[in-house]
Amino acid sequence: MKIVSFGPQARIGALLDGDRIIDLNMTFAARAHHEDDDARPYAKADAFLPADLAEFLAAGRPAIDAAKKTIEWHGTRTITGPSDVLTAPIGPLAIDTNAVWHLRSMVGADGSLLTIEDPSLFTLVLTDDGKVAARVDCNRASGGYRISGNTLSIGTMASTRAYCTSAPVDQQFLTLLGGENIVTTSDATLELSSPRGTLRFGR
Repeated sequence: MKIVSFGPQARIGALLDGDRIIDLNMTFAARAHHEDDDARPYAKADAFLPADLAEFLAAGRPAIDAAKKTIEWHGTRTITGPSDVLTAPIGPLAIDTNAVWHLRSMVGADGSLLTIEDPSLFTLVLTDDGKVAARVDCNRASGGYRISGNTLSIGTMASTRAYCTSAPVDQQFLTLLGGENIVTTSDATLELSSPRGTLRFGR
């Protein structure tokens, strides 16, 4: 087992096949969800297998054992959906720009899950020229972004400030969207994860 850190936030990972990284914290959360039907898988993952490398090392033998079991579990999985896409290429990340991504769900830092009833009210567009545009219920937000490895960084966004009936979901969306996020993506899904929580988008 070769433990590595990746991304500017030094998330904990394991190197697979010499050229791919498994996000151990996210994989532990997926395991908790699939095997134990845990209602707060991300909170459990943070407790047993911290995403931060320094916290992982401080946790000692229990975290190492959790990492070994997580890698073994990952080896038995078939990658089928956004919650299972837990490995990322070390090379440049490819995100389908100019596509409209619709928010399907949000997971808070405490592990709480919120399913979006009308995904058309919360959307994200990343343009070819480094601009980001978002619909936030009855408001609009815009700003700039950059990609480094598998990390998407979104700068300070300007937003209209009308009161929306979805409050406080609209502000939670912007809070999770801004800053640095680890990205996992496929043709039909986009997932942005950070210590703040996780956003899951679909077409």
